[in-house]
This record gives sequence, C-alpha cells and structure tokens, in this order.
Amino acid sequence: MSWRSWLERIHFGSFEFFGQTWRICKCLNLRWAHILTNRTSGPTLIADTNGRVFASRIPPPAGDPTYHRSAEEAAQILEEYRPLFFNENKPLPQHRRGDFPVKAMGISYGGGQEEAKELYQSSKDQELLNRIRDMACFQRLAGHASSAFLTWAPRLFSFYQTYMKKLQEMIPSLSFNFWNSVFACCTLNLGPTTTTVEHVDHMNYVYGWCAITALGNFDFRLGGHLVLWDLKLVVEVPPGWTMMIPSAFLRHSNTSLQPGETRFSLTQYTAAGLFRILDDGGVPRTKMTPEQLAHAEREQIQQITNALNKYCTLDELLAQA
Repeated sequence: MSWRSWLERIHFGSFEFFGQTWRICKCLNLRWAHILTNRTSGPTLIADTNGRVFASRIPPPAGDPTYHRSAEEAAQILEEYRPLFFNENKPLPQHRRGDFPVKAMGISYGGGQEEAKELYQSSKDQELLNRIRDMACFQRLAGHASSAFLTWAPRLFSFYQTYMKKLQEMIPSLSFNFWNSVFACCTLNLGPTTTTVEHVDHMNYVYGWCAITALGNFDFRLGGHLVLWDLKLVVEVPPGWTMMIPSAFLRHSNTSLQPGETRFSLTQYTAAGLFRILDDGGVPRTKMTPEQLAHAEREQIQQITNALNKYCTLDELLAQA
C-alpha cells in the first residue's frame, strides 16, 4: 500500500489506552477541525484504522519536577543565545517554515552532498552549538524524546538504531548531537514566538518520526497548537511536552500565540538520505551506473512499501507493556 492510500484510510475518534480515554472534541476556528485537548498527564497515541500507532503526544516524566526545570532552562538559553547566532538588526535568513530564526546541527545527507557529514557551521556558531549540545537540560530533553520513540514505536526505533550504528561504523569521525538520542540531526527554533506555517519536512525519512519538544511560556489552550492538516486535527501541546509525528508527509503548522508569550522548540529528526546512502553501500547515486541506479531504486521502493510494518499496533504495545 502506498503512503498516500494509507493516509486516506486514517480516521479518528476516541480510544482507550491504559484505562484512559483520549477524545477528539470541539473546534478551534476551523469548522472542520477537531481539537485534541490536554486533560491528562499521560501519553496520547494516534492510530490508523488498523490500530497502527503512527504519531504520539508525549508528556514529561511523571512526578519529576527536574524535567520541567530542564525545559524552562532550555527556553531561557535559546532566548539568550538567539542574538549570539543572529544580529537582530539585520534581516533573518529565510526558510520555508516561518518567520523566526533557526539553527540546525547534526549529521545529514542529501541536497548534492557527496557523503554523509555534519552540517557546516562557522567557527563561532560551532562553539555556541557545542556548548548547547553539552548542556544537561538539552541532553535531558533529547533523551526523553528518544526514549519515548523506543516505547511507542519500538520497531521503527530499532530500524533507526541499526542504521545509525552502521553510519558510525562507516564514518567513525561523525559526532552525534546527543549521546542518549537516536536522531541524527536537530533544529533549535529560537523564537521568541516560534510559529510555523503549513509545511512538510520532505527531506526526512518518509515514515520516520520527528520529535518536536515545545518550550517557552505560553497558554497551550489558547495558542501554540500543532495543526495536522491532513488529519483535520488541532493538538494542544504544553511547554515541555513532545509531539512525535511523521513530518515528511503530514502537513503541519502551529497556531499563533497570545501577546507577550514566548515559544521555542527543539526538533529532532533523521534525513532520508542517510538511510539511502547506507543502503547503497556508501555510493552516491550520481556515481552509479544505470544498472546500479535501477537496482537501488527498486530496492528503495520495496523498502518504502514495507515501511508501514515498522509501526506497532495498539495491541502489540499493550502486549509488551
């Protein structure tokens, strides 16, 4: 089944998980939209008609106030570091996700690269990013999102883990952002009012999860929602919570904030090109013979066709709980 035909079969209502009921209810301005409210301290799982969990909303660790302090500290650091990365008296670099400054770091492949490598940074920016990468608060946020990935999509997580291990073996000099996270890359959305426009992250692995951790000081009931356009779903995401979505094909954006509020985010993801270059034995497709290229493309199509099996069903997750 193609991902497009699969997407057309998704539907939503209420379902019970670990004794808690998550209900999609009422609307926010858009008459077609359902709001996924946040009235519980537990996780919210989003499944298709076959029970496959393909997205989730992840709370902070239960009963652990230190995590909230980490989220607050991370937001403060992004506020402090924004003018160090960007001269706010000059126009910001343009990008397609919205009108706010961003800084990406980590390992990627694609867009004409000859090999997998770490994103280029100026020496000044690299020093700043190294500081952020070493901060306990960011390691805590990154590790929690990665752990949630393992919990709610264990087959997909294992797929990532296997490939990232192969990548390290192929290019030992590569350095991952966080020792406790399976994701190869991340973006710091530096606010102070991070609000994305409708978009997809087409360079990410098509069925892969992108972890979006909301940070800042805002009323999540009034703004900062994650809008999943294809699902007609508007999700409340409080500061410190994380959304895990297949951002390569689900169109998504945020609602605007109230005056005086701030919102930042830490997003983690892995480029589709990293999986592709590993499947291709480290050979760029621009250097393949026509026969090699045809074979690689057939293998890629087959892998994408089978990729839905990497999502677990609700029954499978309950059985291993």
